[in-house]
Amino acid sequence: MSYCSLFVLLIRNNVRVGDRVCLTDKRLFGIVAYVGTTQFSPGKWIGVILDEPKGKNNGLVQGKEYFRCEASHGIFVRPAQVQLIENESVTAENSKTLKPSISGLPRAKSDLKSIKKEIARPTATSVSKQTSAREPQLVFKPRPFVKQSASLEKVAPAEGSVSDKERMCQSDVVALDDHQEVEDAELSRIAEEEKDHSCSGELVDPKRPEVADLNDDHHQTTSEGKQQRLSVSKQVALLEREINAAEKQSASLNMSEGVELEYLKSEVKDLSEKLETLRAKRHEDKQKLIDYERCKIQLQQLAEYKSGMVEVHSELQKQLQQAKKEAREAIEARETYSEEMAGVSEAIEMATLDKEMAEERAEMLCQELEVMKDRVRELELELEILKNELNENGASSCGAPTPFQIKQLEQQNERMKEALVKVRDLSVQERATNERLNKELGVLKAEMAELQKKYDRLKLAEEDFENQITELKDQVDAAVGAEEMVEHLTAKNLSLEEELRALMETIEDFEQMRVVDEELQESSRETEKELRMELDRMHGQITELKQQLQLANSRIADRESTIGKFRQQTASLLEQIQDYKDQLSILTEPKKNISNENENLISDRSVLATSRQMAELVDSQLCKIELEDSRRENQFLRIFFSDDFANTGGDSDCIMVNLVFKRLIEKAKLLIEYVNGIFPRVPQGVQREHLFLSHKGEQWSYSLKFIYYLYCLISVLRKCENVLNRCSVERLNKVAQLRSEITAQERLLSYYFNLLKDNNLDENTSLRNVEKLLAFFKQFCETNYTAEQFDSNAVLIDMLSSLLSVVSWLQFELERAKLYLTDTSGSEKLLQLFNKMSNNVGDMEQFLVLAKTKVPKGDDDLVVDNISSHLLNSMSESVLAVENLAKILSQCCAKAASQASMLPDVEGIDAPMMEEFLNDSYLEIMRPEKDESIESFFQFHLKNVVQYCEQLCNTFDENLKKKSAEEKQQFPPILERAHIRKENIAECERLRKEIEKKDRDIMEIKRALKLKV
Repeated sequence: MSYCSLFVLLIRNNVRVGDRVCLTDKRLFGIVAYVGTTQFSPGKWIGVILDEPKGKNNGLVQGKEYFRCEASHGIFVRPAQVQLIENESVTAENSKTLKPSISGLPRAKSDLKSIKKEIARPTATSVSKQTSAREPQLVFKPRPFVKQSASLEKVAPAEGSVSDKERMCQSDVVALDDHQEVEDAELSRIAEEEKDHSCSGELVDPKRPEVADLNDDHHQTTSEGKQQRLSVSKQVALLEREINAAEKQSASLNMSEGVELEYLKSEVKDLSEKLETLRAKRHEDKQKLIDYERCKIQLQQLAEYKSGMVEVHSELQKQLQQAKKEAREAIEARETYSEEMAGVSEAIEMATLDKEMAEERAEMLCQELEVMKDRVRELELELEILKNELNENGASSCGAPTPFQIKQLEQQNERMKEALVKVRDLSVQERATNERLNKELGVLKAEMAELQKKYDRLKLAEEDFENQITELKDQVDAAVGAEEMVEHLTAKNLSLEEELRALMETIEDFEQMRVVDEELQESSRETEKELRMELDRMHGQITELKQQLQLANSRIADRESTIGKFRQQTASLLEQIQDYKDQLSILTEPKKNISNENENLISDRSVLATSRQMAELVDSQLCKIELEDSRRENQFLRIFFSDDFANTGGDSDCIMVNLVFKRLIEKAKLLIEYVNGIFPRVPQGVQREHLFLSHKGEQWSYSLKFIYYLYCLISVLRKCENVLNRCSVERLNKVAQLRSEITAQERLLSYYFNLLKDNNLDENTSLRNVEKLLAFFKQFCETNYTAEQFDSNAVLIDMLSSLLSVVSWLQFELERAKLYLTDTSGSEKLLQLFNKMSNNVGDMEQFLVLAKTKVPKGDDDLVVDNISSHLLNSMSESVLAVENLAKILSQCCAKAASQASMLPDVEGIDAPMMEEFLNDSYLEIMRPEKDESIESFFQFHLKNVVQYCEQLCNTFDENLKKKSAEEKQQFPPILERAHIRKENIAECERLRKEIEKKDRDIMEIKRALKLKV
């Protein structure tokens, strides 16, 4: 490739702002307004202002303004899509000057010389033609040569003869024929600009035409443009000198074509870097020019603003003087007005006082008028009286008044008339005076209102004047601040220039730092590579260690599971051993009372037991048959009854209510037997092994609590049944209406029988159902049986049974709590408390057994008399007190059992922990309001219950008596209702027979009448 073609390739795409171009693909013409990168797409773009409205924008794309033009006149294209256009004369001249040659490499030198001559020899005609051919001028800033990588790629190895080089040069020239016109136009324009700068020294900035009018700025802009244009010519001369030096060096050293080519490539690369450097500097200069233009425009605007502010200031001064004058006049008017208002206010006060005095005078005259009217009425009355007297006297003396009396009365009338006229005149005068004063008062008020309005208007005007004065002062201060702003902006501009120089130095430092950073990055990459290899090796080791750890954990888990299985097996075996011991003790206890003589009867007993089981099985089958037969009989009987038998509150409900209490009592007793059978007690009592090696302790505690609730339920149900057998028929009818609610509660008790059938009743079964059942029947008794009589013997026996059952529960919990304690030095106090409680519970049990034996049974003729409600309430309170004590100890033992289950190797619970469990249970259950210790609480309640049991025994001894005849002959209300029902049926049957008899008599009479007819 020739030097000429290389140089032309470097210049070919150097499109600058202000050049007139043609879009090759659309055949449109326009002027370049922007060259560079954009935000909407990467790469280099050229912004063109078209001659015709066939563009796509107005220089604004995606919110950023790149240049300004009319709508639909702007377009962005790639550099390959534009072609430079100049006038025809310059093109022809440049085409003659740059006539291509095919003589090879030496011709390239002459070509460059001709280019140089053309640049140095511009003509005035070319300048004028170029100026007339251009469009309205925009901002023009010379750009450095653009580095073209394509030109480097076209440089191929030049090996072979001279003819090969000639053919290569010829092909290059032929390929450049299409762009020759553009290149000639570019060179001619450069020459014209050189000439223009050398002749006139002026440069028009087309991008901002409004700035061209500022004459004081032209010289600086022209000098900068001249330096930029001269830098281009210097670059061309430098390029020629370097090419000459390269040729001389090539000739002198006789270098081969390949070496020469490499040398040229390096030279081109250096030149390209220099061009890039120049391009960056020119870009920075462009930014400085833009900042300078902006500052100059701001300065001009501030100067205009200053002149305007001076004029405004002078005008405001005039307005200020006028406002001060008006303010003084307003102040004088306000003072005059104040003096006038002072006189008016005094006149108003005087008029007000006169009005008040006139009103008081009018009131006084009105009062006098009323007095005179009363006086006139009195005188008229006296006149009438005198007339009557005179008439009476005249009648007695010929019936005519005396002249003296008539004259006296006439004088009195005259005086009265004169007084009345005076009073009327005074009243009219006072009314006229009041009207005159009211009119004067109205006039004064109107004058006062007008003066007040005038005063307010003057006050507002004064405030407006003061505001204007304040605003004028602010504007004057702002005008003074404008000068300071100009000075500040000038200083700021200078500081920005210094900062720009500092930033340039900083950029160079950053460039050096970038080189160092690249070296550091390279070393860090190598280090990272080594560390990654080390990390992979460490990951492999960690994986191996994790595998080993998993194997160790699996072995540990297997061994722990084996140990756990052994512990479970040991615990189950110990529990089985304890069960066998309990069974052995249960079996050996009866054998102690049996002599050796009865050992031979074991086989007979087994045979007897088998026969008994067979008899019970036969009896159960027969009972089923009889039960089914009774049900069918009941159904048949219901068919024969009337419809009102099954109504709500009828006879059917009365029968069901009488049966339901007895049935519930029997079910409760049966449930007590089953619970005792499921959780049997051992003769030797509870042992430590029962608590720590098995769940016997929790089971026995559950069974005793369950039995206690069932005994309480039996007591309440027995009382309900007893009262129902002694109440009146009306009470029975009311209770019968509640039959559905009572029978619905039976399902709560049937829940436990269902669990017994499935063998699912254990210590974890909830007792909520039996608690609900007990609470319902207690409420039922309190609501319906408050004033009814009952059998005191049966009620006392049931309540004593409940008290004995809760005492047994408390005794078991005490023994259980003792066994949980360890034999340590701190447990003596707690053991002493438990021993005292055990002694009190033992005394209580003895008294209760004695009291129960003293209460007469059902068949006995004796009865306990004077059983008051206070005694029954005291017994209920005692039962509740012992129940609370048992609940506290039960919950405490439950916490101890939970603690012992978490620590399987423990031999007991320490005294402090046991005391803590006891206090927590006490607070949760009792929730005391006072700070009462648990020891005093236990001793107080146990002592009271023991004393009450002792008093109860004495009360039974003192109040025993025989039953009266009325109590023996008393019938239940159900029998009375049945008797009434039978009497009603008999009466109905009698009436039916009488009706039938009358019907027969009527039929006979009708038959007799028919025979007579």
